[in-house]
Amino acid sequence: MLMNGFGRDMVKTFLEDGKYAAITEYAKICHPDENELIVESYDGTEVRVYVDEDQVHLMCPLQMSTIQTESVADAVAKGTIFDDAEAVDNHAQFVTMNSIPVRAMSKNGLDEPKHLRIVVSGIIGRMADDGTIEISVTDMMNGKQFIDQLKECNMKDDCDHSDEINKLTDHYLGAKDHYALPKKLKSDIGKLDGEVKSITSVDDEDGIGDEDYEYMDMGDGDTEHEEFEHRDEDSPYEEAFFSKKPKKLKPIPRDVVAYITVEMNAIKDSNSQAMLAGYTCSKLDLVDFYINVIDVQDERYIVPHTRQYLVQMQSDLNRLLQQILNIRPRNFGNPRLWKAGVTLPEGR
Repeated sequence: MLMNGFGRDMVKTFLEDGKYAAITEYAKICHPDENELIVESYDGTEVRVYVDEDQVHLMCPLQMSTIQTESVADAVAKGTIFDDAEAVDNHAQFVTMNSIPVRAMSKNGLDEPKHLRIVVSGIIGRMADDGTIEISVTDMMNGKQFIDQLKECNMKDDCDHSDEINKLTDHYLGAKDHYALPKKLKSDIGKLDGEVKSITSVDDEDGIGDEDYEYMDMGDGDTEHEEFEHRDEDSPYEEAFFSKKPKKLKPIPRDVVAYITVEMNAIKDSNSQAMLAGYTCSKLDLVDFYINVIDVQDERYIVPHTRQYLVQMQSDLNRLLQQILNIRPRNFGNPRLWKAGVTLPEGR
């Protein structure tokens, strides 16, 4: 391995001369166990990192300051850029999974919004002057706000969605010229419209299935569900009577938190990590739905918990999800942690 000082000077020279491909080759030699590093330029003011499966993309401003050049050269030479990229990817996944109806998408067989996650990683992956990437709460909120505004854009009928999405993304990336963005990133942005349409085609209620209801005893040995099945289909009055009965939702036990904690300590590979992340998001979606039912006073459902109980569980599950996504299994290089159709653990 090259000495850090010499390596840093070499990378700095490559940056100043615009020889980005040479930096990729340098990284392959000096950091052979890491993902491929792709260095690109864009018409912005900040150094950014975005992650695309087994590639780390480093976006450098067309006009880099001396401090930025020094910082990037140091991060590449030392290899800290790869650890920071992993953190960016994990945080982008956290933001994305907490901004979409994961449970409903899974039940409807919809694909993972992987292009959205890539773009979000570029939005939150800003490099500081010292060469580090410390993702703040503000960065996370920016990522979530970006997704929320994408959804709003999708609801508009009187505009060119692609053009609106390009403008919105450029704003969050700090890009002055959309066409000066890296080719791969522009391709990912171009696929956001389709992914957002999939996301907005379902909501949290679509993730609620028959297994999520707890049917109430009607007093004669039948449950509400059985009584409903026994009704006379030709009687509109009977249909109206039963359709107005609220459905009691199943309780979400506190031991779900303990179960996830135990399983988190047993994660061995990216597949078990994906399973647990998907399961946790499924429970988060359920909690979010229950809170929403309480907040809007939806008379169609009976929530078996207080709002305080649900808010505490929401906080615990969010904390656990972030911890799960920060774990680095031995085969972490395998592409994508979460997929919408992942099979969730039974009996929880």
